[in-house]
Amino acid sequence: MQSMPFARWLKKLRAEQDLTQEALAELVGCSPVTLRSFEIGKRRPSREMAERIAEMLQVPIDQRAEFLRLARLPVETGETTAEGEPTAAGAQPPVAPPVRPQLPPLPGLLIGREAEQNALAQLLLEEGHRLVTLVGAGGMGKTRLALETAHRLSTQLPHGAAFVTLAPLQSAQHLATTLAAALEIPLAGAQAPDEAVLNWLVDKKLLVVLDNFEHLLNDAVAITWVKDLMQRAPGVQLLVTSRERLRISGERTFELGGLHYELTGSHTLEASDAVHFFLTRATQIAGDFVLDATNRDGVARICKLVDGMPLGIELAAAWVRTLAPDEIADEITRNLDFLALAGRDALPRHRSMRAVFDHSWNLLNRAEQQVLMKLSLFRGGCTRQAAAAVAGATLPILASLIDKSLLARTEGEGQGRYFLHELISQYAAEHLQNQPYVAELEAQYAAYFVTLAETVEPRLDADDSLGWRRQITVEQDNLRAIFQRTLTERRDPNLGLRLAAALGRYWCATDVWKEGRDWLMRALALSNTEGALRAQALTALGELYHLLGNQPQAEQILDDALQRWRTLGDQNNIAWTLLQRGKAFATHAAYVEADRDLSESLALYRQLGNQPRIATLLGQLSAVAIERGDYQRAAALLAESLPGVRAANRPRPLAVTLNFYGRALLGQGDGAGALPLFSEALALFEAEEAASGVAWSLINLGLAQRATGNLPQAAHAYRRCFLVYAELERLGGMMAALEGLASVLAEAGAAEQAVQLLAAAEKLRGQSGQALSLFELEIQQKTHTLTQSVLPEPAWTLAWGKGEQLTLSELTELVSGIESPKDSGLMLILPIPSG
Repeated sequence: MQSMPFARWLKKLRAEQDLTQEALAELVGCSPVTLRSFEIGKRRPSREMAERIAEMLQVPIDQRAEFLRLARLPVETGETTAEGEPTAAGAQPPVAPPVRPQLPPLPGLLIGREAEQNALAQLLLEEGHRLVTLVGAGGMGKTRLALETAHRLSTQLPHGAAFVTLAPLQSAQHLATTLAAALEIPLAGAQAPDEAVLNWLVDKKLLVVLDNFEHLLNDAVAITWVKDLMQRAPGVQLLVTSRERLRISGERTFELGGLHYELTGSHTLEASDAVHFFLTRATQIAGDFVLDATNRDGVARICKLVDGMPLGIELAAAWVRTLAPDEIADEITRNLDFLALAGRDALPRHRSMRAVFDHSWNLLNRAEQQVLMKLSLFRGGCTRQAAAAVAGATLPILASLIDKSLLARTEGEGQGRYFLHELISQYAAEHLQNQPYVAELEAQYAAYFVTLAETVEPRLDADDSLGWRRQITVEQDNLRAIFQRTLTERRDPNLGLRLAAALGRYWCATDVWKEGRDWLMRALALSNTEGALRAQALTALGELYHLLGNQPQAEQILDDALQRWRTLGDQNNIAWTLLQRGKAFATHAAYVEADRDLSESLALYRQLGNQPRIATLLGQLSAVAIERGDYQRAAALLAESLPGVRAANRPRPLAVTLNFYGRALLGQGDGAGALPLFSEALALFEAEEAASGVAWSLINLGLAQRATGNLPQAAHAYRRCFLVYAELERLGGMMAALEGLASVLAEAGAAEQAVQLLAAAEKLRGQSGQALSLFELEIQQKTHTLTQSVLPEPAWTLAWGKGEQLTLSELTELVSGIESPKDSGLMLILPIPSG
């Protein structure tokens, strides 16, 4: 039979279970301060509390009666001092509490959060806020930061700081007694605990941390008690941790997010607080764990997946003895329950990410739960309008979810967007899958974005088209999710075709050519829809093939689309498709066919009175004239179109016309006159964020700079142009830039490097089937002649062979290494790798 005093027995059993005072207090439903008073013999537990302690510490059945008997003995005869010695019978407890409450010890070094500590210190000490609520999602480390702040500020306040754990409380009924235990305030006598605590605090100047307040927010007694404390104890400051703000007058909210994990500039991965925390926890689990080239990407991915959440990082790091970081990241994306390996001393609600989210979920009302589930459908966030239309989210519910740290709002592109953290979205999506309406909701979600795309499509020619394009750009993740559902999973191919057809113009205008082509091809192959919708999709697909440099395929598809539009009698779309096919013909020098289609398109648009399209056609016809060397006709066409284009003040058509006009001048030998036109066009395309237009203007600038003898600036323009076209994967543009750069290198005396670039360009030309314009042919021939005049035939042939062997990545690296000097008129030619 156990003969030791209760306090010593309790401490021994807790140690055997490897529990901290905080963990045991959480399990039995009291504060850590109260439990500490049991262990040092200052207080005795109630019968019910003693039974809970016995249950949690697994006191053997044959010893439980004695354990309970000792627990209920009066303090003066059956308890011990802090040193474990029995107290003298009849000894009186201390009348006055210590001036400074005792804070729980710090569990170790706090990683990161220096900025947050400084901000909280400023709010409390310098600005003197009476009530600061530290809000954030579960697992963000609010308790740890609040405890660190209490220790940091305790020496700077006359009466120090106290830390009060509220998690065990089921209601506000015991709020005062819990606070009294933490502050060691005597509650003897007839005075009510609330009054005793408030009277003791009335002249004190200290910081009180109320930790885990969220479950008391709907308890009017708790809120009233905090208000009374603020009113009657003017020297007391409160630092409250909660998943939601208190909404009390004078409250200052401080939002706590995850540890920083996104790096910019010259910062290394090791400089990330989130990565540092992961490494600290990982080395505690596996002492030989180091960050190296094989795992650094995986570690960074883990930190991003959990959004820097300390608990998520800690749970992930617990797996390093079993899995590599990449494998850990893969498991996180597949299964939320994977993050569930907390230590035995962790609080129950922190033993897994699911436990964290379960706790938050249970604090929501039914309407909030419904909206949170539905919001999990969105990818990359959503607008307020989308949240209302698809999820039925009202402003009060959105505000409530933000207050509860389950939803985030960001401002960008002129409107706010709402985001769920990836793990919260995963958790909410699991709940959603059990709902009977999930299929209907998914269809509603898809239909919303199809309608949005169809609304935006005709507005892409408007003066404010950039704003409309951005509405689609910010929804790319949502649109891809819908394509995944409708096409990849084949759940609604006809709706997928509607979306793809509506996005065709957007993809062409924003240089998303390859992805757009792939979705359109898949939609056309899977859908059985005919009529205007299929014709619209085919026209967009043909234009994308043209932009990607595959002219034969573009012409074939546009032929099919044109026949369909003629059958339907749609004059507007006949004219548009003729325009696209004429551009494709012109690209591979089928100038007769190009002139025919463009002229017919112009005639139709004149009949329709579409002035913007008339200007476009005049520009395209002038381009054909330029390619054929008929600069006089080109000038006449541009003279008709330019005044109207300028008057319309539409950036893209104006930039196109300026480029054509500059090429006409350049063809007549007026390089100096062409330069300002190309520069203006470049600025317009840059403002419009039109990468293909930027590249086109750059190649024209290179031609003009070369024609005027400014080789360094020409090289700079060609180099920039090539890199943009390489990003867009447009072969025709890449080879034109290479040939221009080769001409500059040849004139600068780097003949061998020039030949290599010529060979690489010719290799690309064979892949694209794109013909040389007369202007480009003249430049190429001059470069051939110049290099052959300075290189012996064996050397020239060897250089050509090396150029043909270059891969695209090697070619891109090579061009990236050719720079123009900033303060010299001489060209800096970097060595080109021989391989």
